[in-house]
Amino acid sequence: AGETADAASDDGSARAPTAIYANAIVLEREDDGHFYADVAVNGRPITMLVDTGASGVALSAEDARDAGIATTIGMSQHIGEGAGGAVYGDLVRIDRISLGGTEVRDLSGVVLRGGETSLLGQDFLRQ
Repeated sequence: AGETADAASDDGSARAPTAIYANAIVLEREDDGHFYADVAVNGRPITMLVDTGASGVALSAEDARDAGIATTIGMSQHIGEGAGGAVYGDLVRIDRISLGGTEVRDLSGVVLRGGETSLLGQDFLRQ
């Protein structure tokens, strides 16, 4: 739960209350315009692109390997459609993802064939 604080603007008039949360995590926008979070996937540190438009969590093959998540050899399962057409990979279970004081256990996710950047989507963010 958050607290609110009234703040005065430079001219002395009151602004709308600002929410202050004790366990807030602040991410800075990077030079490429995106937000990244340093998370732990199954206890292994991984930098993930925060993707509020993604419903789930998607891992690169390298990050999945680092986190001890097994994939099939060809990762040939059709798992969705992207801007460039069909997306292939493996559906997986992720034991745990941690960011700051938040840990989410037993998440479904995907490992993307050919993906270079792991994505942190709403399945984690809404927690």
